Amino acid sequence: MTRIVSWVKRTWSNKSLFGKDAHYSYSRCMQLVERSRCGDQVATAIISRVRRQAEAGNKVARESLEEIKRYAKANKPYTPAGEEAAALQVVLPEKDMNKIGPALSRVALANPNSAIVAIANSCNAMELAKQLNGELESDGFVLAFKKPAEFLKVMRKLNHEEQHPALLGYVLGLACRLQAVRNPKTPVGVFSQIAAWELGE
Repeated sequence: MTRIVSWVKRTWSNKSLFGKDAHYSYSRCMQLVERSRCGDQVATAIISRVRRQAEAGNKVARESLEEIKRYAKANKPYTPAGEEAAALQVVLPEKDMNKIGPALSRVALANPNSAIVAIANSCNAMELAKQLNGELESDGFVLAFKKPAEFLKVMRKLNHEEQHPALLGYVLGLACRLQAVRNPKTPVGVFSQIAAWELGE
């Protein structure tokens, strides 16, 4: 852990090939923030470990965490998908479908992966799926939710009006599965009936 914290504190810099005056410098903290915003789970895990060490009283970890926070606050996500995903995370806990529906649609259309991560990190994906399914009453939503691995096959069979709900179903289906994988108490049968049978579940 000490190595990780020390690594976070370092700054990496280099000279550009385009001239001696060109210079860029990125601290490890900056790299971690930007990588985690792109869904890099290793970067997210490192930030989490640094936070735990800071809470435990590690001085270097506290300094690193402060630098991470300073950079994140001063440099908001610059991609439209990143900004929309941040806005989605804000409205999800409110459970107001009039806000969640449009916000989720914008992120899903721009970057489905950002939508999946935002949902999985901010709310109960299964409850949201049930609520949204009740609002949409769409066969496309249900098909894509149940079989996200076959999303492209499902989309080809749907008319234009059904494709948008199907995209939301796909996003929520994967968000539910991501949350299930994170939960060590999730039965193996949720992912594979054959593996569950082999394990005597």
